[in-house]
Amino acid sequence: MAIVSRVLARPITIGRQLDRRLLLATLGALTILVSYALPMFGARIVAAHTRFSQGTSIESNFPVLIAGQHYNQAHTPLNEELASVSIDVATVPYPGNSGYGWLARIAASPYTLGQHASFALALIVPLLSALVVGGYGIVTRGTPQRRPGWIPGLIHVAVAGPIALLLAWPHQFDFSLRLYQLSEVALLPQPGYWAALL
Repeated sequence: MAIVSRVLARPITIGRQLDRRLLLATLGALTILVSYALPMFGARIVAAHTRFSQGTSIESNFPVLIAGQHYNQAHTPLNEELASVSIDVATVPYPGNSGYGWLARIAASPYTLGQHASFALALIVPLLSALVVGGYGIVTRGTPQRRPGWIPGLIHVAVAGPIALLLAWPHQFDFSLRLYQLSEVALLPQPGYWAALL
């Protein structure tokens, strides 16, 4: 690891000395920005039917993204137990299944933005971290010695991006493993998600 650190610390000379770590960070930021244009989540749960032991049932439809189903499963009516859950999954066509498409869908109305604010935040944080790191690369022109005080803050922002993105995927099945298992492989993330996680 020390060898890798020393190799990355050596500057690249292209007319002037550039920091390899900053170039890698800027390349990572560009990767995130491009990956959001690729398919991320190609399917979504559009409806769920929850049945309880004494015949009570709850039918839920989700016009944008699933919400509240985990609560329906966890909070059973008095003297009843959860009997079964069935879901309907539909594909989301491109460009709606890209990261930018999901953000546009969520931000389309104040109601959906309020209902799915945590999902929107989980998608926005990696974008913001990419923009901040890319902006730092542009401002310093590849030589971080120009603004060394920003580096600790950039590290925190860069670490927050992947963590937020990891939290975006469970929103697709309302953080319920039961729903994820019912969807089989339909709710697996697509290439744009995995590229953004790199």
